[in-house]
Amino acid sequence: MLIEITTHRNSETKRQVLLEEANMAERDVLAVLPDERIVRLSKIQDNLSLAKREIERGNASRAIQLLRAMLERVEEYEGTAPWAEHWLLTAEAFAAKAGSNDDSVLPFFEEALERIVSLRERDHRLELHLHLSFGNYLYNVLGRRSSARQLYEIAKQIATQLGMEERAAEIELKIVMIDLEADQDDGKKNFDTLSRVAKADGFTWSEQLAAWHQHIRQSRVARRGRVSARKEGSASEAYFRSLLEAVRVVHL
Repeated sequence: MLIEITTHRNSETKRQVLLEEANMAERDVLAVLPDERIVRLSKIQDNLSLAKREIERGNASRAIQLLRAMLERVEEYEGTAPWAEHWLLTAEAFAAKAGSNDDSVLPFFEEALERIVSLRERDHRLELHLHLSFGNYLYNVLGRRSSARQLYEIAKQIATQLGMEERAAEIELKIVMIDLEADQDDGKKNFDTLSRVAKADGFTWSEQLAAWHQHIRQSRVARRGRVSARKEGSASEAYFRSLLEAVRVVHL
């Protein structure tokens, strides 16, 4: 019990340190900038937020227009988080417009990666954003499951360190999906059913992940002594809805 408590405390301390480092990094950068440049940088950050919202809304073309308009101004702030985030959002916007197997966006993500790792102060949230977005592009557009999985693993680690449980669960579900696709069995079909029910009924990523783990445990028990596990492998929506509701009650 003492070991568990100590481990938990160490984990909480690590999360606080990471968050404090991110806040300190932003303060340190602003501290060395003249007032006028701070105002301009603040406007750039507002425009980056606007471009990000346009991407989330599915309006990648509008986001690209905004990002192009601020390119020259952003380049004046080399070494800052906005300077790196600008390229990441640019990569993300072009990835949203890319067709199947379109690898023309790779240089944008590679440039974003170089900028983020070269920041004066490490930005964990940008690193998380990069690995998740880059992984999505590799998986959804280029079909590179193995490479995408590696990036998702890193993203999950960062999210866990930052205490972002829902984001970590969301990323882990992406990893589960990739593994199931590689196995090519009924597991993927069941996973799709669970995802469909969870989305329709408004369950969280954490609840969906917990329900999937519960399903795996129950399936292993059910397979013992079974002649053909594959034949009886498909589960119904009602079954997964029941699992999800049970998980939600446990977490209340």
